[in-house]
Amino acid sequence: MSENIFNLCVMMLLDMAELTGMTYKEINVLIFCIAWPAVTVMLCWSNMRLRHKLKIMEA
Repeated sequence: MSENIFNLCVMMLLDMAELTGMTYKEINVLIFCIAWPAVTVMLCWSNMRLRHKLKIMEA
């Protein structure tokens, strides 16, 4: 099962690489070294901002 999911993900990355004219490695770096960390940081920042707003509303 997990091997099938892995193979599907690899095929998707290869298809994305072909569509964009990038290599598999470039797509991999773009997703896992740039996009994912950036989204994680934005979500953490948003969470802190919303907690702050909630704390102000409760006061």
